[in-house]
Amino acid sequence: MLLVSFKVNVAMSNDGKYLERLVQIIEQSILPDSIVEHDVWLPILNSPSGEKAQCDIVIRTGTESRQTVTIVEVQDRNKPVEINDFRGWLTKMTAVGAQHLYCVSRKDFPKSVKEQATLGGHTVKLITIRDLDSESIPINFFELTSVFHDIDIPGVKLKQVIIDPNECAALGLNFDQVKVRIDNLKSNDRLFSNDRIELKALSTFCIENTPTDKGNYGTNHLRLGFDRFKPLFLYFNGTFVNIQVILEYSWTFKEVRMMPTVLSYDQNEHGALAWVLELFYHAPRGPLWCKMPVIKNKDGTYGLSGVLLEMPQDTELLFKLENIKKPYVP
Repeated sequence: MLLVSFKVNVAMSNDGKYLERLVQIIEQSILPDSIVEHDVWLPILNSPSGEKAQCDIVIRTGTESRQTVTIVEVQDRNKPVEINDFRGWLTKMTAVGAQHLYCVSRKDFPKSVKEQATLGGHTVKLITIRDLDSESIPINFFELTSVFHDIDIPGVKLKQVIIDPNECAALGLNFDQVKVRIDNLKSNDRLFSNDRIELKALSTFCIENTPTDKGNYGTNHLRLGFDRFKPLFLYFNGTFVNIQVILEYSWTFKEVRMMPTVLSYDQNEHGALAWVLELFYHAPRGPLWCKMPVIKNKDGTYGLSGVLLEMPQDTELLFKLENIKKPYVP
């Protein structure tokens, strides 16, 4: 059994840029030595007033002195790209001084767009993202099973909080104000850190310490902080102060297994450049979409190149992707 594990801590809502971010991950996987940026404003070369043009994705390849710039325009609509939109993208490519244009759509491109793209030679690439039927899916994908470990923390109760008043004074913090902030603390407030860099919520620490082999629900006690190897800091008024918390929390655990839907990332003259494993799970806090781009390596194997999540705000998710060998049947 091949097991790949991920610990995901994401707060993301759908802002209309989901497909663009997916394309960014795919292109970065296909071109690992290139710089792939999302939602970039490039200067228009001949604009006397310094106007700029928005590009969904910009790919920079090569050294600065010999850099090639590719702009990628993504249409996430339930209809084909219209010829006027395509002509606008061509104009934008020239205006910002890019050498290549990639056009990405969920629908096949009309004949008029294909003919004009052909006139551009290798300058223009047309790419579609489409669902695959079972006969078109690479054989390696048949054995993939997704396992979601969904942990929910419905309640967190602070039993004890310890802060040194002298440290607060040394840091210029008002001890009473710190206490008031703690008294009004919510379990999903991202105000704690182990390293003074990443901020976490108390619910995150609870999830990280919740067992997945002790049933579907339970109650735990947790002591955090005042540990030389793993301290805990409270972030207050731009300053990190040492803190210890002892808390009691309840948890629920659910394991969900499902088969992914497979999408294909096809370039007009080269066929599939990559595939996307797409998973949907209706969690208690709202729907969750997970897309995992897969590319084919030079040795013929397939590699998982990243994970893109669209999920409710303040959601923590632990999930695993397993490749389970089927038993031999003579």
